[in-house]
Amino acid sequence: MRPFELNPDELKKKLEEMVEATISDLGSEFLLMPAGPAFITYGDFRNAYEVLKKGTGAFLEFTTDSVREGVFQNSRVFCVLRSMLGMTPPEWAEVAKSQYDVIIPQNAARLLDRKCREDIGYVQRLETKYQAQVAKHKEKGTQAPERPVSLARIDVLVQTAVHFLNKGAPKAVEGVVHRMDKFDSSHGIESLQYAAKDGAAL
Repeated sequence: MRPFELNPDELKKKLEEMVEATISDLGSEFLLMPAGPAFITYGDFRNAYEVLKKGTGAFLEFTTDSVREGVFQNSRVFCVLRSMLGMTPPEWAEVAKSQYDVIIPQNAARLLDRKCREDIGYVQRLETKYQAQVAKHKEKGTQAPERPVSLARIDVLVQTAVHFLNKGAPKAVEGVVHRMDKFDSSHGIESLQYAAKDGAAL
C-alpha cells in the first residue's frame, strides 16, 4: 500500500508505515536511471573496447588511422574514446577547438555521440556513402566532394583523443587534478597499454 491509496483515516492509522514506504520508494529511485535507445550496456561497451584494443594491437599502435578504423568497424568505439578521456561530448569538442582550431557546436557533439551509441554502423554508412561519391567523381574526372561535416568532425575528435591519450597528464600541480590523471591515461600510451594488459574493461 502507498499513501495515495488510503483515505485520511487510514493514513492516520498507518502513518509510520506509509512514511517508511515513501522513503523506500525515494531510495530506490536514486538507484534507477532511464535507459533509452542510446544507452550502452556493459556488453556493448566491452565489445567496442575490444574492437579498439584489437585494432591498435593492445594500444601498441595507437594512431589516428588505427583508431579511425576502429570507429569505422564499430561506431561505439567513438564513445569508448570519450570515456577514456573522461569528458562529456561538449568538453571533447571544446578541447578539439583549443587544439586544432576547429569549431564543433555543443549540440552537434552531443548528436554525434548519441548516433554512435545508438548504431554501431553509423560511421561505416557515412564513410561508405562518401567513398562511393568520391569514386563516381573520380570515374567522371570531376572534383571529388568535400568530406561530409559529420565525418570531418569525427575525424578531428578522434585526432584530439589520440593526441591527449598518447600524451597523458602533465606534472601534478598542488590544489588541482588534471582530467587525464587517472588509471588508464595518467602516463599516456603506457597507461592504456597497462590497462589493456590488466583487463581493465573486463
